[in-house]
Amino acid sequence: MKVNNIEVYGVIYKIANDINGRVYIGRTKNGFDNRYKKGLLGKIHNKKLKKDIDIYGVDNFTVNKCLDVAFSKTELCVKERCWINLHKDNIYNEDTYDNAGDKNKNKFVRIKVRKSELYDIINLIKSNGMYVLTEK
Repeated sequence: MKVNNIEVYGVIYKIANDINGRVYIGRTKNGFDNRYKKGLLGKIHNKKLKKDIDIYGVDNFTVNKCLDVAFSKTELCVKERCWINLHKDNIYNEDTYDNAGDKNKNKFVRIKVRKSELYDIINLIKSNGMYVLTEK
């Protein structure tokens, strides 16, 4: 997939429980459909999410296959962290304080921002090469 003639590295996706409002934020380089070829139940590793799908049924979950896009691995990790932090009061993601699954364990400086400032921060990331993580 391309955006403005630039190849997209990966996407952020969201799986939302329509009954209790909890969400799972994930990232993939291969697109949501490739990641979940066998359907939602085929590839879910998050035990809490899988349990709720078993309890409520897959029809009670809404999937946003492309919540956001990224043009590099680092940007994908940072954006996943930003979206997790945006929803962190009601999220399935178990470890919300690591580096969003980044195996390189980059060091980040934490600052507090308002939700309304999140998009400005993402633009700052893109324009200045700075990586800012938000926490509530």
